[in-house]
Amino acid sequence: MQAQTQAQAYRLRAVLDKLQEVSERQQARGQDVRVLEEKLRKAKEKVVRCRRRAEQEEAVRRQHEQDCQQRQARLEDLAAEHSRLEQAQEEALEKMGIDYEAALARLHVGDVEELRSYRRPPVPVVRVTDLLCRMFQQAPGWDSARQLLGRPDFYQELLFYPKDELSEEVQEALGHAAADPTFLDPVLRGASRAAAALGQWMCAVQRYGQARRTWQPVLQQLARCEQQIRDEEGQLSNRLLQAERLQERSAAWALKLEQVLEQQEALARQLHCAQQDQAEGDSVGCTMAAHMARWLEAAQVQGWVRRGQRFGEEQAPS
Repeated sequence: MQAQTQAQAYRLRAVLDKLQEVSERQQARGQDVRVLEEKLRKAKEKVVRCRRRAEQEEAVRRQHEQDCQQRQARLEDLAAEHSRLEQAQEEALEKMGIDYEAALARLHVGDVEELRSYRRPPVPVVRVTDLLCRMFQQAPGWDSARQLLGRPDFYQELLFYPKDELSEEVQEALGHAAADPTFLDPVLRGASRAAAALGQWMCAVQRYGQARRTWQPVLQQLARCEQQIRDEEGQLSNRLLQAERLQERSAAWALKLEQVLEQQEALARQLHCAQQDQAEGDSVGCTMAAHMARWLEAAQVQGWVRRGQRFGEEQAPS
């Protein structure tokens, strides 16, 4: 009987040792759960920080992209305005050019020879040659005019006269001549056909210069438009380069957010598994404790263990 009681006591001690082992493992699992919970808490905080930074970077990128789009739209508007002004300028210059070319076509190299051949030219001819001298920055008078007309290739100088660079003084003198009835083609033709052709050419130069002055505000506007286009293109180029850097930075933070989210999910899975292990361990411990309580009660009923006796203690001999 004593041997049987001792065997039961050993069995109870083994169960108690196992229960102690389970308890220690549960304590370790509990520590693991607490560590994982702390890691998960920090991971969530990191996710919040990364998400906030990623959203800020994306907002900056979108704002920058919107600015680039607005600049591109302004550039397109400027290009359209430039095209309109340029077309209007070309049409005006073409119209002025047609008038000037028509007058130039009536001027021949023989006209220069005819005018130079005069010894005592008529008054209408002198009026024309005096104005010609002013156009070429020469002193008025027939002697000065003959020297001017006698220049080598003077006819070529007439053909390529810088009509786009008329001074105010020359433009004013040409304007007075064009408004003078005695400078009209029929009057000049009565004195000299060559003088009439040269006079018509001078009037064409005057009209060309006057038209350019009329169009000067448009030309200035065209020049400003061209400068604005260059400025906008330079700024847009810089903004596009900056947009590329912002895109890369935004993508980098989006990737970092994705990585920390994956880390958070991995920790959440680890914590879930650890909590499951802890719950299973608690269940096993409770089951073992219940079994041990029943065995202890049965042992006491059978007299294997006296009430109050600790497990593993031998009974005192009676």
